[in-house]
Amino acid sequence: MIASSNCLMTEKLSSGNRYRSLLFFFNNEVLRSFFTKYPFLLERTERIIGRGDEPIVRFETDAFIYNYLHSLQLLLQAGPIQEELLHLKFDELLLYLADKCPETLFSFLTTMAGDATDRQLQAAVENNLTYSITVEELAFLCNMSLSTFKRRFARLYGTSPNKWLLQRRMEQAVILLQQHAKPSEIYYQLGYGNHSSFSQSFKQTYGLTPREFQKNLRADPQKLDTAVNVYR
Repeated sequence: MIASSNCLMTEKLSSGNRYRSLLFFFNNEVLRSFFTKYPFLLERTERIIGRGDEPIVRFETDAFIYNYLHSLQLLLQAGPIQEELLHLKFDELLLYLADKCPETLFSFLTTMAGDATDRQLQAAVENNLTYSITVEELAFLCNMSLSTFKRRFARLYGTSPNKWLLQRRMEQAVILLQQHAKPSEIYYQLGYGNHSSFSQSFKQTYGLTPREFQKNLRADPQKLDTAVNVYR
């Protein structure tokens, strides 16, 4: 594994056989997403931070890695790999390496994944999106003062915590309503304590109640999609 701004040159001599390589390219956002999905790994990285931070690390091939690469080759032979499947395969590899040789892996990942406190904040926020939780409670989960939490949040997401939570919840509400879910049955999935507060937030955002939104969706879905996209 090679971090950005580094290069590695090797020379493979062969007596007539073809040389093949299989490369993964990924950016810091992919790593941030990985740590958000698997927050229990944060504790391991925090214990290892400062022990080396190697820009290039090497892993010995074993039976799992051999078969893993073979599975990728089979997928490539069938055509382009779907992006979602590619992300799953990448997660599969990192989870295996995190279990087999965590110090080697995390000495590399800590050079790329950013500050551990930022990863902790992102994991706390995105894993609690569907719960009725306040900004003060999120700051407590991150072991930060409210002012520090808001400052770090604004730096990471470019907006305030309340605005970000509202936007994400409303985007999810639109998806559920388009799938014909009943407003009275989905408010709790969006982190609201009651139907009334959900309807009020939705109307303040889109100018329609959830029920009116569904009614207009059946009447003129294209016009309504345009209005939703303007908000986004």
